[in-house]
Amino acid sequence: MQQSRPVTSSDVALAAGVSRSTVSFVLNGNDTIALADETRERVRRVARELGYVPHSGARALRKGYSSLVLMPSPSGPVGHLLSSWTDQLEEALSAHGLTFVTYGSRHLAPADAARAWSELRPVAVLTIGGLNLPDDAVALLRRTGTRVLITTGETPQPGILTLITQQAEAGRIAVEHLIATGRRSLAVLIPRDRQLQHIARSRASTARSAAQARGVRLTELSIDYTRESAEEVAAALSSAGIDGVYAYDDDYALLLLGTLRSQGVDVPGSVAVVGSDDLVAGSVAQPPLTTVRIAFPHATVVADDIHRLITNPTSEPGCEWAEAPRLVVRETTAPI
Repeated sequence: MQQSRPVTSSDVALAAGVSRSTVSFVLNGNDTIALADETRERVRRVARELGYVPHSGARALRKGYSSLVLMPSPSGPVGHLLSSWTDQLEEALSAHGLTFVTYGSRHLAPADAARAWSELRPVAVLTIGGLNLPDDAVALLRRTGTRVLITTGETPQPGILTLITQQAEAGRIAVEHLIATGRRSLAVLIPRDRQLQHIARSRASTARSAAQARGVRLTELSIDYTRESAEEVAAALSSAGIDGVYAYDDDYALLLLGTLRSQGVDVPGSVAVVGSDDLVAGSVAQPPLTTVRIAFPHATVVADDIHRLITNPTSEPGCEWAEAPRLVVRETTAPI
């Protein structure tokens, strides 16, 4: 069976009785050209009937840039906090005619990842947890059409739209709460996942400072997102006499909580557990999980910033601040 050829703008123009340039003006939303409403509606109707889809590459050539906003797929579990925010961002970007996509380059080295991204010619790239790209990789993205770089961080980064989420503060807030509930031998979990290291280390740093300021011992324990690793951590907690744990985020906290409960450990009687991100799963866990709620800047504001920087690439990226993290106390940290 012979495959039919794709419908082109010439086909639409012929069927609608207009020129190809008119088809282009109408389907690309160009309102600077005076065309009758009837003509615009006829072109759109014919395009729908023929099943015509504009070519993104041709559109990019006309505009001088693509409409693609790329986010590398985060490594490890993606919680509700991030997935909900990216859903909101996708909707907000679409209002500006931009397409948001995630790309599975999580296992590539930074320079190789940048080369893979550049092949797609994104106009903007958003990374979670820091850009972590060498200068030559950034230069490659710039040369191949990336106008905007966006990342999350604790402080503004020159030339990059920085989303300030105050991630590091979660460690301090969690440890201060554990100490306030009477815990005196603490641990902080640090995922071994390479792409989580930046955030994990920043949270551990503020946790350590808070513990030192109050003369409380804090042990750092590495963990993988597996049951076996959680069992190893549970054994380490027992042998070290640790009575309070900040588990990086709710996903790892729930993993540890389930492991401790399966081993008959009393939570919070023997060990208190705190997560962060305030996932729904934590609120219905048994016992319900104490957590630190962390927010992202409003998605509509970020989308507006991205659009502004695309259309005016010489403007200063600046930064957007999220709401400050706050403690949500539940039953895994009852006072002793």
